[in-house]
Amino acid sequence: VRFKNHKLFFLLVIYTCLASILAFFTMLPEFLLCVVYLSGVEAGLGLEAIMRFQNTRKTDVLAFLVSGLLSLFFVLLFTPMVCMHIPLAMRNTTAIESNYVNMPNPFDQGSRVANVAQIFGKCGPDWVLPVGPLRPTSDGISFASGPPGKDADALNELLFGGEWQLPPPENTEEIH
Repeated sequence: VRFKNHKLFFLLVIYTCLASILAFFTMLPEFLLCVVYLSGVEAGLGLEAIMRFQNTRKTDVLAFLVSGLLSLFFVLLFTPMVCMHIPLAMRNTTAIESNYVNMPNPFDQGSRVANVAQIFGKCGPDWVLPVGPLRPTSDGISFASGPPGKDADALNELLFGGEWQLPPPENTEEIH
């Protein structure tokens, strides 16, 4: 996932998850009736709703069952992805950066909305549309570091010994 398509990927995962959940729970009552009908135990249950399947071909019932299983598969696949990527976006980190615990996040903007704005652009109606950010907060090459404070000072101390300075020049001899 690159900078230009991160928002599109994020929205694709969210919308696919929501559509799969909606599809599965909408078809759940009929899905359960199809399972009962295909298993052949409907006679002992006394379900009158099964009677409408008497004139339905078993291939149609099987196709409906397959579509229900497919939507359940998408729910089980995309729900953990959404649950993982939303907190990452709110912290302005990637999946790889979330494994680093030895230093603070230098790109944390100080609030969840500001962190999400790094992906979606400044808050606006384009946040819910699968288009590039209308008002991006970055050019995709250089990113704003977080506000100065305790975490920024700790990072400066960790990386640069408290004060950034160039290393002393090495003793180099010219080759003739």
